[in-house]
Amino acid sequence: WTELEEAVRRAPAIEVVVGTETLKLPASTLRQKQATFEAIYSRLRKGSEEQLHAVLSELCAATGIDRPALVRESCLDWDEILRLSGHPLATIGAHTLTHPRLAKLDDASMMAEIGESRTEIETRLGRKVHHLAYPVGDPTSAGAREFAAALSLGFTTAVTTRPGLIFGEHAEHLTALPRLSVNGNWQDLRNIEVLLSGAAFALWNRGRRVNAA
Repeated sequence: WTELEEAVRRAPAIEVVVGTETLKLPASTLRQKQATFEAIYSRLRKGSEEQLHAVLSELCAATGIDRPALVRESCLDWDEILRLSGHPLATIGAHTLTHPRLAKLDDASMMAEIGESRTEIETRLGRKVHHLAYPVGDPTSAGAREFAAALSLGFTTAVTTRPGLIFGEHAEHLTALPRLSVNGNWQDLRNIEVLLSGAAFALWNRGRRVNAA
């Protein structure tokens, strides 16, 4: 999504084919850029991983984006991760090899993404990885199959992005934990205090504490 953001930021207009649809969208003002991003994002979220990568590759080529440079600018390298892992308050978990929406993959690819990512981290850092965060993490990206896979691969916990707090009942669903996401929508301590009260989640989840289906 950083690639999509950067493409829309650079271009005064976007023309791209998504599936059978050709999109010609203005992007000269901030409002237009926001609307164009959302239009493309919503369509890509509904499609396959192959379509997602094909469209983003096309957009990056058309707008002159250096994709590896974006990674270098935005992500820690292995030396930095190793230093971070030595901090007493830091725990390094797995997040798959290529950040796919796991529910879109076949069984073997899904298992490889989870298991091999842990192996890579353990090899690089020289320590065990016990925890997993599902990429995207909503019900269309991680569900019962992925929860069972994480359990079978020996992860102690795995976290979704399904909103909620953790209750005693989650002891039976440790690879399907909810998350209080501190993202761009909630970066205000007053919002965090409301979320930590559980009131918002009680309304969103209609009183349901565990959502592991």
